[in-house]
Amino acid sequence: MLTPEDMEGLIGLNPEQKFYTIERIVSRRLFAARAAAGQNDYPEYDDFDYMVTVLAAAQECEIDELSGETIPSRSWENCAARCQDFRDNASRVSQRLMMRHAGSYDPNTVAFDNKTKEKLRFHLSQLRAVIEKDTMPDWQKQEWYEAITELEAQIDKARTAVGAFIDVVGKGLSGSMPVAEAVDRLVAIVKEAKMVEAARGILSAPVARKQIEAPKQKQLPKPAKNGFDKALDDEIPF
Repeated sequence: MLTPEDMEGLIGLNPEQKFYTIERIVSRRLFAARAAAGQNDYPEYDDFDYMVTVLAAAQECEIDELSGETIPSRSWENCAARCQDFRDNASRVSQRLMMRHAGSYDPNTVAFDNKTKEKLRFHLSQLRAVIEKDTMPDWQKQEWYEAITELEAQIDKARTAVGAFIDVVGKGLSGSMPVAEAVDRLVAIVKEAKMVEAARGILSAPVARKQIEAPKQKQLPKPAKNGFDKALDDEIPF
């Protein structure tokens, strides 16, 4: 599910950044394969392929929350369920790491200006509409509506907890392609807000004032000798 070009894009990233970048690439290709296959054909990639690639990335990048998992055999009865559970957990870890590296101002909260809050509310309303049209069970839709309502309440605060977004993001990555795309738009807004905060924090940092050296005092020349500074014995010849 990864190409040499994908691996070249990982150059210069730290292990956590590499992991969430790989997970996002694999997740997108999984949903794209499902959309291309439709309801009748078997997709090019499935949750098993996702787990093989993402688990390898987690082990290589030393992501402790996931690296201890083992890949089930396709012949096992619970193979599909285990792969689905792993994908849910990996997507949550991926989004949390993405939020963490989006900005260093505050890893747990983010502040939105009024314009950004309006954008978030608009996209949340769009997400509601997508969920309403989705074929997911009614009980799952209800969980979505509750998570969105909680997130809307968080957005109204002075600083919004990143954890509120992680709940919505985790649900979105285990849903259909339209839901995942709607959630991606929310994540992009949060990332931009945190990057702005980080930049603002750097710009507003106090600049060390250059210390002005005190003027050096000029050394006055020593008074010229007037003949009286020598010992009298040196001048008397007897």
